[in-house]
Amino acid sequence: MAIKTKLYLFLLILVLTLSLTASVSSESPYVVKEGNVVEELSLTNTDLYVYGYVKLLNLGTGDVKVFDKGRVDKLRVGAGNVEIYGEARDVQVGLGDVILYGVVKGDIEVGLGNVILKPNSIVEGDIRVVGEINREKGSIVKGEIESTRLPKIPFISQIFKNKEFLKRIPLHIRMGDKRPRVPKLVLFFIFLFVSFLILALFPRATERGVKYLSSKPMNSFLLSLVLLAISLGILILLVITIIGIILTPLIIIGVFIFYLFGTTIFYTTIGTHILRLLNLEKPNLVLSYFVASIPLILINIFVPYGGLISFVSLVFGLGAAFKSTFPKLVIFNL
Repeated sequence: MAIKTKLYLFLLILVLTLSLTASVSSESPYVVKEGNVVEELSLTNTDLYVYGYVKLLNLGTGDVKVFDKGRVDKLRVGAGNVEIYGEARDVQVGLGDVILYGVVKGDIEVGLGNVILKPNSIVEGDIRVVGEINREKGSIVKGEIESTRLPKIPFISQIFKNKEFLKRIPLHIRMGDKRPRVPKLVLFFIFLFVSFLILALFPRATERGVKYLSSKPMNSFLLSLVLLAISLGILILLVITIIGIILTPLIIIGVFIFYLFGTTIFYTTIGTHILRLLNLEKPNLVLSYFVASIPLILINIFVPYGGLISFVSLVFGLGAAFKSTFPKLVIFNL
């Protein structure tokens, strides 16, 4: 799969899984009745039945059914399954399956899951999915199809889709003063999943980063500091310009993406060295990642001052991530 598509799907899952912070609904299923028109609907921790018309639907966790006379223009689900008997324009799912009986006027995009097209179903746009596409006889796809298979990790999607687990969390913790807070355990699985997804989508780039960080840790450290200083300097300059209003968020997002990539490299590097101490000469990248990431992320989230791990992974991993992405680009001979 092309790098552009991989990056797109990674960002899709990141955005959709973070939709767990949407408004909490205690009513399940939540029903949009026939004849009702809803401009925007944001919910989580509930199932949703659509008989009417919803222009923008954001659902953190839960399943969606769009019935025969139902219609949704923009349908986004963080973790859950979607069944469409009626019509939707664009469908985006982070973790889960899309089952289509009706019509999708635009694209179907699934971060991790499957797309099942029933007889007489129609997709007028493209389908992009990390998972499988099952087209039954009579289904129509007018656009392009991009499908990539990844190792099956069902336990992660089950954690996100376990609505009963989330409901057991006390209401004041879920809601806070005005908005819900993501439980630490869910946060742990989000970080674990996003980092693993980077490794799964970019194994060669991760391996390059691990080799660089292992062989030149101080170079990676210094390069990280240089990159942070350059980014900060650019942000300061942009603040005083009109165009900076547009570019500043893009730079922040770019640094954050490299931070996530660097964190994955950092975890995998630590795990590789641990396994080598156990006399495994050529440890598997995935095994190396999990050996280090699980305890380090747990410490990061649950232990006081554990957040220092994020700082360490930033100042060591950022440079390795940059060097892995741009191996021929040299900054200050680093």
